Amino acid sequence: MEESSLSRAPSRGGVNFLNVARTYIPNTKVECHYTLPPGTMPSASDWIGIFKPATCPNQEPNSTSSGM
Repeated sequence: MEESSLSRAPSRGGVNFLNVARTYIPNTKVECHYTLPPGTMPSASDWIGIFKPATCPNQEPNSTSSGM
């Protein structure tokens, strides 16, 4: 993955996803880096999902989070 193909995904609930690639190769390891707003307490029930744009909830980019 080239550095120029990486970007920052739009914030959702204050969570910022870093180094988000425009595409990913199926069946390969994906690393997810993100920052949380100050004072945010993570929970064991938090999750991150990566979807194809056509199937992504609310027509958002390739990443989303829940419970944060």
